[in-house]
Amino acid sequence: MSYKAYRLRQRKSDGSYDIILLASRSDLALRFKADGTENGSVETALTTLEGALKTVQNAVNGIDMSTKITKVADGTAGNIPMLTVDGALTDSGKKPADFAAATHNHTMSQLSGTPNSIIVTGTDGTFIAAASVTPAELAHISGLTSNAQTQLNAIKNTADTAASNLSNYVPNTAKGSAGGVVPLNDQGLIDATYLPGYVDDVIEGYLYGGKFYEDSAHTKEIEGTAGKIYVELNSEKTYRWSGTVFSVISETIALGETSTTAYRGDRGKIAYDHSQAAHARADATAVTFSSNGVLNINGTATTVYAHPTYSPSKSTASKAITAGTFTALTAITNTNGHITGYTETTYTLPAAGANIQSGTAQPTNQNVNDLWFETLS
Repeated sequence: MSYKAYRLRQRKSDGSYDIILLASRSDLALRFKADGTENGSVETALTTLEGALKTVQNAVNGIDMSTKITKVADGTAGNIPMLTVDGALTDSGKKPADFAAATHNHTMSQLSGTPNSIIVTGTDGTFIAAASVTPAELAHISGLTSNAQTQLNAIKNTADTAASNLSNYVPNTAKGSAGGVVPLNDQGLIDATYLPGYVDDVIEGYLYGGKFYEDSAHTKEIEGTAGKIYVELNSEKTYRWSGTVFSVISETIALGETSTTAYRGDRGKIAYDHSQAAHARADATAVTFSSNGVLNINGTATTVYAHPTYSPSKSTASKAITAGTFTALTAITNTNGHITGYTETTYTLPAAGANIQSGTAQPTNQNVNDLWFETLS
């Protein structure tokens, strides 16, 4: 493979060329001085590097490797290394998994500990003295056949059901009966059934079809009782039971939006204040914004303004540009395409005749500062 080298030259005012750099297609570039001599030598740099490598080699040769641990020849990865009788490192041929925990047994005569203590096994498998227990205390639990707490609970349950302890409980027949006790409902309260009549004289509900109900769906009827007051939650009117029908006690005023109710005062004040404020006539035209140039008039989109259209055409005039400077204008438009301004940019052209040439022969038509890539090979 061959490489073609180039020397980049720049024309001077006297017609000669300065050497700027030498380059080849291998991307290796050496810079030269203006007089053509090299700015340094590759051979000199290699000689310096060779000397540095020799210095490192001498330093390594001076290290005593006989005291260093080296890699075991022919060793197996994961095996445990070992030393021979002469201190050399070798492969043991064993892995950590080959050394399982050893197990052994002891007789009771080989064990020693604290007198009168219970011996248990610790988390590491060793025997430890857990607590001091006398022979008499051990005899107290010798008769247990299961968990001690379980047996105690069984004894307690048996005692609780014994006839001698029934006096501690209230019989079910005494709940809610005369001379008995009053039970609590699911909310922990006493139902009205067990209260005197005067405690529950006012009953709230819903009047429908001449009957009172607990719920607005009219599924749970409330029986009429003399001496009680019934409040109708929808109309807030009060009733009493005459014995045959629910009669209105008084025609009270109830709030609502029907012909038989009074309207809410807060809403009435809002309506009055609005009637006193200035506002459009009832027959006024409703106009709302739709889009640019279009309004909604009484719900109909109406075009009230149309943007002017303009189709620009390019200029066909031309002008030759010579060395020097020239100015170009660029229009600035907004989002609607309207021209809002312009920018002015000045461009500078190189001197007339400036160019770059290549070849083995020196150009004869270049000016000062023109470049010439001189082909060397």
